[in-house]
Amino acid sequence: MIGLFGVNVAGIPGSTDPDACAIFTATLFGLGNLGYLVLRWRKWV
Repeated sequence: MIGLFGVNVAGIPGSTDPDACAIFTATLFGLGNLGYLVLRWRKWV
């Protein structure tokens, strides 16, 4: 079983794709940046 950031990726759709790790990491990075931008826009940071 393969895990990434505490998420077990074996058995989920797309886990056999060789680019799945890069896509998952980029998605998490994008969500983190989006959250940061919202906090900056609301002037909470």
